[in-house]
Amino acid sequence: FENSMLDSNGAWVAAKNGKHEWMQIDLQSPMHIEGSITQGHDAGKAKEYVNKYEVQYSLDGLWWRRVGGDFEANEDAGSRVQNRFPRSVVARYVRLLPLTWKSRISMRAGLSICKAPEYGDKSKEAAVPTPRQTLA
Repeated sequence: FENSMLDSNGAWVAAKNGKHEWMQIDLQSPMHIEGSITQGHDAGKAKEYVNKYEVQYSLDGLWWRRVGGDFEANEDAGSRVQNRFPRSVVARYVRLLPLTWKSRISMRAGLSICKAPEYGDKSKEAAVPTPRQTLA
C-alpha cells in the first residue's frame, strides 16, 4: 500500500500490461470522493506511467459502479495530475483501471475525499416538526 501512495519511492505495478488490471484503494469506511490524483513511476531509466484510466467504486467490494467518463492522467513519471469527478460518489473501495500507458502499467495515486456520515446516524438527519392540530 505504501508504495502506491503519492510521492512515495515505489509505485503500484500491474501483474501484466493489459486493460483488465486495476489498482484498488480501500478507505476502510465510506467516504465522499470528489476526484483522483495520479503520478507515474520513475524506475531509473524506465519512466512508467498511465495516460488514461477509468474509475469504479463500491461500498461492499462486490458491486461496482463506474464514475462517468475516462480520465486523462500523466505524461511523465513525476508530476501529479488531478481529476474531479462529474459528481461526488460515496464509496469504501475505489479502483483505477488503466486504459493507456507508457512502458509498464505503473502508478501512484490518491483520492480527494471527505468523510461521509455513518449510515443511520440520526444526528445528521434534519429535524421534522411534529404536526399538531390547531383550532380556529
